[in-house]
Amino acid sequence: MAWKWIAAALVSAGMAVGGYNFVSAENPLRQSLAEDPVGKRASIYAYHQYGVNPSSIVFDIWDLPYDASAADVTRFLFDYAASVRERRFDKVYFAYHGKAKFVMSGVDFRELGDERNFGQNPLFLSRTLPEKLRLPDGRAAYDTWTGGLLGVSMKQMQDFIDMHRKWYLDDM
Repeated sequence: MAWKWIAAALVSAGMAVGGYNFVSAENPLRQSLAEDPVGKRASIYAYHQYGVNPSSIVFDIWDLPYDASAADVTRFLFDYAASVRERRFDKVYFAYHGKAKFVMSGVDFRELGDERNFGQNPLFLSRTLPEKLRLPDGRAAYDTWTGGLLGVSMKQMQDFIDMHRKWYLDDM
């Protein structure tokens, strides 16, 4: 008889974790993707790290429509950041099929959401995104470039393309 109570408790705990993740992490993503013609066909998920860590979010790509571009994926990320900008996170993980590829500080993610919400130029946000990323082991993923505007912009765009390649394109 005790095993029934244990099973019921485990099922209840699983449902509570799933519900918490849906309401606090996944639902804002679903709402922003539903408004986008490409996004509504994408399989992208947001959840708390390990399902229970409220201070970390995982932005996880599973499948993209054949016509999705890196700009589309970036727009999905920016729109999600804007939708949860009032929340505080320590870290945001950029994952593919559950495997973290990059990590961004919660402060940078919130700033990204604020800038998206206030109409910052998406090209500027895209160019400067890679330099805010770290690898899962904590090392900087990309350099911060200095110099003339044209040279810096070119290097940043190369990093932007490389970021998408390493995040999900190489594995698709």
